[in-house]
Amino acid sequence: MSWVEEYFAAWARHAQASDPISGMADRSRMLTFMDPDIRYEDVPTAQVFTGHDGVIQMGAQALLMAKDIRFTCTSAQQSGDQFAFETETHGTNTGAVGAFPATGKPFVLRAVSVGTRTPQGKVIAHKDYWDLAGYLRQIGLMPTSSGFR
Repeated sequence: MSWVEEYFAAWARHAQASDPISGMADRSRMLTFMDPDIRYEDVPTAQVFTGHDGVIQMGAQALLMAKDIRFTCTSAQQSGDQFAFETETHGTNTGAVGAFPATGKPFVLRAVSVGTRTPQGKVIAHKDYWDLAGYLRQIGLMPTSSGFR
């Protein structure tokens, strides 16, 4: 496996890693890839998480959003200190996302994550880009129109 594929495999368990009891192994594995000073940005929600504690907080929000959340990597690339991976995310909306309440509806999201590694190979910057409008339509909090699906 390439470095980016190994990182994705660890990152894909970020929601489960936030569980203080059962997530210990997932958390340890994921954080071995991340610099202690990581800056993690969730672009659609305009949230920035810093450090290992921030990454765990971000994972907890993902787990709240969907207790059954799961990620599939559809492509991954790396070049020097830069990396990117495209994902498909599946889940059922079981918790609030910011001001948006839980609806109990299933969703499928497409997303791209990009980032930078330190010379020591630790992720120092990670940004997630995903389709917030598509998510809101799928969970019934944004109307669909004939022009947008």
